[in-house]
Amino acid sequence: MKLEWVLIAKGLGIVLVVAGHFWPADSPAYWTEVRRVIYTFHMPLFFFLSGWLYEYGKYSYRDLMYAKTQRLLYPFAAIAVLFFLVKFTAGMFFVLENPLVYSDLYTILVNPILSYIPSLWYLHSLFIIFVIYPILRRFISDVLLLIIFTGLNISLDRDVSLCGTMLYNIPFFIAGIVIRNNEGKLAQWLNYSMSTFSSLMLIFIGACYALKICINRDMSGQYPIIFTAGICGTLIVTIASRKLASSDMPAIRYFLTLMGMYSISIYLFHTLFESSTRIILTQAIRGIQLPFELVLVASVANGLLFPLALEKFLLRKYCMTRRLFLGLH
Repeated sequence: MKLEWVLIAKGLGIVLVVAGHFWPADSPAYWTEVRRVIYTFHMPLFFFLSGWLYEYGKYSYRDLMYAKTQRLLYPFAAIAVLFFLVKFTAGMFFVLENPLVYSDLYTILVNPILSYIPSLWYLHSLFIIFVIYPILRRFISDVLLLIIFTGLNISLDRDVSLCGTMLYNIPFFIAGIVIRNNEGKLAQWLNYSMSTFSSLMLIFIGACYALKICINRDMSGQYPIIFTAGICGTLIVTIASRKLASSDMPAIRYFLTLMGMYSISIYLFHTLFESSTRIILTQAIRGIQLPFELVLVASVANGLLFPLALEKFLLRKYCMTRRLFLGLH
């Protein structure tokens, strides 16, 4: 498969997403630092890959909007309404820590990361990117767009709520397009050049350390460091995925490819199964203090496998669920 490495990269990315969302109050210090590193690039990776796969001009703007409405907005709306009804109904019978109000429906449309389903921010941001990028690309080159949006992030410091997190992530999307368009020139190091890989790793480590210093000192103007860490981490995963795609490790390739194929469902539903597993292992089993690492592995494993099974055996089985929750025909 020509782009098997993309599925492998998505698989690696979604494993990191699920792992990064495991953060109980009693997490050891080392796991807090691991999560900090994961968060520098795990979602930029997905925007980068979306940019890599997007071909400007391949479809008319109308056809593109139709396709992205089905693929992104249908699942967004279906999950938003479903979770709202479930939580609103539960609030009628139980005392909830964060009860829903009707204004939450406005919040989820404007900036989902502040809403009752924060995970929907990804679909929200990606859709807005697909709305505005083709229009801007008619008049401005990719490189100039990359410079403009990076500059906006530096000057505005992400404080543009109506855009949600789109502004923060569109430079990674455009970077994917720029690097894909220059794949031939970059083939030598994209296909695993040890010197390039080592250099990226050193820059990434330096950026992560600099970002930690900035956060601890509550310094503004962090976006150049954030972008450097995000793009270096993304390129490290990209190069590693291309290497894995051509390697003789069928079990690892199969597992990561499978995770990549079901990455959207895993992303949208993993917290339910991950949190349930953590609660059962830490609260339901009384008198037994399980090692943190065991709870981590079990919670992450269930956060990956149960959403996969949910899509494969339920959501894909029926036309309505396939269309509403997966955005598929």
